[in-house]
Amino acid sequence: MLIHCLLWLPCHAQIVNIEKERIKNQETKKLVGKISATLNITQNKKLAVNADLNPHLQYKYKKHLILAMAQMEYLAVEKTSINSGGFFHVRYNYALTQKIKAELFSQVQYNKIWNMPLRFLLGAGPRFKLMDIKLNRLYFGPLYLFELQKVSASNQTQYNHRLSAYLSWNVDLAKGVLCAGTVYYQPLLRDLSNYRISGLCELNIALSPHFTFDNRFGFIYDQTQTIDIPVQTYRFTSGFGYTF
Repeated sequence: MLIHCLLWLPCHAQIVNIEKERIKNQETKKLVGKISATLNITQNKKLAVNADLNPHLQYKYKKHLILAMAQMEYLAVEKTSINSGGFFHVRYNYALTQKIKAELFSQVQYNKIWNMPLRFLLGAGPRFKLMDIKLNRLYFGPLYLFELQKVSASNQTQYNHRLSAYLSWNVDLAKGVLCAGTVYYQPLLRDLSNYRISGLCELNIALSPHFTFDNRFGFIYDQTQTIDIPVQTYRFTSGFGYTF
């Protein structure tokens, strides 16, 4: 079990760090899972409550891998909801060769502060292993993405066809120091000036066999010109983890 105590800055975005979320060393069990949660309560002039829940399940058998994860966030001040958001993500991989996999994924998400009651994603394409040296791995995936997005502020429902290309990595920087990250580039296929760049990078430092110092930085640069969605958002968390 892993317990985190985190310092947070709001990002209001759901980004999947593909390599970090894949559970490694799954030789003996077909089905594995984990769950993490944070709760921040601050009493100053007003009472602020921030909660976060992250369940994760993975099934692996021979050439097949199914990954399912979710995230739910809630922020309220004096019982008034400031923001709520969440997503559910499922991804399937089938190994064609040792270095090439076929990949299929879907995601459903919502975000109150963006006035976005629904975003549905469905994508597929190849996944290439560019490097695999000890604990150092690098992957590239040029996927097709269908995007359905409802925006309350403009009373619109958008139907978009995008490229969803990602570069994902696990890097062993030193003994006990691991860096994992994923960067996405998602342009509209009929208009490359309409695009979204997002990423999530994590740095984990082992302080002892049980304690770690964990850092996470996520960002989105959005040029889709959607009403109420900011051009730039980011989130940084830093804290200590305990494994037992």
